[in-house]
Amino acid sequence: MKLAGKVYKGIHYIELRDLPQDHQRRIVESYGNECLIKIVVDHSIVRNCIQYKDYETWYKVNFSSVEAPVVGSANGILALEGQLKSVPNA
Repeated sequence: MKLAGKVYKGIHYIELRDLPQDHQRRIVESYGNECLIKIVVDHSIVRNCIQYKDYETWYKVNFSSVEAPVVGSANGILALEGQLKSVPNA
């Protein structure tokens, strides 16, 4: 099930801990630790968050029942829903 996310001072995000462990692991495997952000909420640092737009893209790519439309293709690279994916040469 897709999370709705949280908004704090205009930042739309989710906390990884709100996701199932498998999803947490798969997001970090997909994006690496570079996607993780920290947000200061009421003088406390909330760690291991991800911007909602990144979560939404990840969710669509991993759980969409319809194949994502191809935005462009060049040299074996496809842009799908804002992500670059390597495609084996035929």
